[in-house]
Amino acid sequence: MESRPFTFRVKEDQWNLVVRGSGKAFLLLFHGYGQRCEAFKYWEEVLAERYTFVHVDLAFHGQNASGSFAHSFDAQYAQAWFQAILQCIGAQRVDVLAYSIGARVAQFVAKHSWKSIGTLALLAPDGLPVRPGYRFITQTLPGNWLFRAFVSLPQIALSGIFVAEKLRLISGKAASFYRFEIANQAKREQLFNTWMFYRSCKLSAEELIHLAQHIEGGMEVYLGQYDAVLPPKETLRYLQKQEIPCRTFSLELGHNLLSEKAVRKWVQTHTNEKSGLGAA
Repeated sequence: MESRPFTFRVKEDQWNLVVRGSGKAFLLLFHGYGQRCEAFKYWEEVLAERYTFVHVDLAFHGQNASGSFAHSFDAQYAQAWFQAILQCIGAQRVDVLAYSIGARVAQFVAKHSWKSIGTLALLAPDGLPVRPGYRFITQTLPGNWLFRAFVSLPQIALSGIFVAEKLRLISGKAASFYRFEIANQAKREQLFNTWMFYRSCKLSAEELIHLAQHIEGGMEVYLGQYDAVLPPKETLRYLQKQEIPCRTFSLELGHNLLSEKAVRKWVQTHTNEKSGLGAA
């Protein structure tokens, strides 16, 4: 599939994006933490007939790993960023497919540009709800200090993971996942830079309700039944308690909803869909 590269600027920051395919509709893809745009290759294979794919690596990832990104991804930045993408590809509207932390960013972008988004599909989404620990380390001065210290002193985070696992606040699988993600200083710097750059990406229940009600194609949430990183019961409980009007789907998988197996299971449940992502 031929790739067409583009660059655009938001304030002083330069971004790179890649457009692939030739479908009539556009699908904007948001990958997860530590990934890059190639992570969606299996989704491209099953959606190629309908979509042209728009890949933009997250800040500090992939083609955008070397950016300075002096500004925070706040509301004004998110709007300018999204409008620049639409201008690059010559589109007025896109569907969105987003995974994990990418889903948190996608929700924030959609909040400020919902008139230009058709369907918003979220895979194993982060941010539903926004976790207290995330708020603390990204939104408070003491939290910022601890978060910055953790880059050079990983014992802080490792001790926290150890305690959480012993108290059964997180599973062994989740603990192993977190240890891997902070295994060296480069990974820790990437985590710090990414979370701080996107720290404004959080929606209240009221904002999510408004978003889900007003997006033309609706909001879809896909959860892995055995997800140890973002437990599906917590997400479902939040969506139901807050009465957020979205379609939810449960797949017999873990956190990785970008795998070939995950896409096969999605196809099995969406063969005859007439609306939403990949609709006939």
